[in-house]
Amino acid sequence: MHRKLLCIFLIIPLFSLLQAQDVFELTGTLAHSKLSVADVHVINKTFDKYTISDASGKFNLMARLGDTIVFSAVQFNLKSIVLESKESINITLVERVNELDEVVLYNKLSGDPAMDMKNSEVKKQINFYDIGIPGYTGRKLTQPERKLFEATSGGGILPLNPILNAITGRTKMLKERVKLQKKFASIDAMEERYQQLFIDVYKLPEEKAHNFFDFCSDDTKFMSIANGPVSLDQLDFFINKYKEYEKIVMVTDE
Repeated sequence: MHRKLLCIFLIIPLFSLLQAQDVFELTGTLAHSKLSVADVHVINKTFDKYTISDASGKFNLMARLGDTIVFSAVQFNLKSIVLESKESINITLVERVNELDEVVLYNKLSGDPAMDMKNSEVKKQINFYDIGIPGYTGRKLTQPERKLFEATSGGGILPLNPILNAITGRTKMLKERVKLQKKFASIDAMEERYQQLFIDVYKLPEEKAHNFFDFCSDDTKFMSIANGPVSLDQLDFFINKYKEYEKIVMVTDE
């Protein structure tokens, strides 16, 4: 009995060592004739390893022969290969083309842009330059930001609006509204960037995609991650959140 246990304890480390020897660092380069190949997600589905390509499309990833490697980005079609060699690989990506609804033009144009513009029903909007007054040309404020600005500013020597709004709590409410709107914008941006990856590679049901990114936004680190640059840390955050989501939400829904 003791001999059997001893054999088992000896075999397990040996098996782990043999597995480790099979692992190698895969190197590769992504290419496309027009589009940037930076920040493409490179996922080893079999070995649960992942990385992103650098500015020139190069990447390094731990892998084994027989592993399935997936290349995913918003601007490219999903690409998947099975490793048959330890040699460096070169992958040419194909641009993702979004099909648009057919547009039918009914009015015939003369071929003279000036004449066509004159005959069109489109009216030019008058701006402050047309009437010779200065105006603001920066980013337009959103409605919550505009209301917050109105609540915290005022005319005269002693503007009463900011004081009254501070007393009644309206300013705090408007600040929360602006904060919430920024959070929604970040959720939309991350959903646009990562949705296809999780649908194609991790088999996230499409109808649950928005719910997943809402789930991610509850994490206290979400805003700093979402507002940062595309990075391995950002990818790592969403993959780990998806593992949590699978355990908590997906299992509960089944």
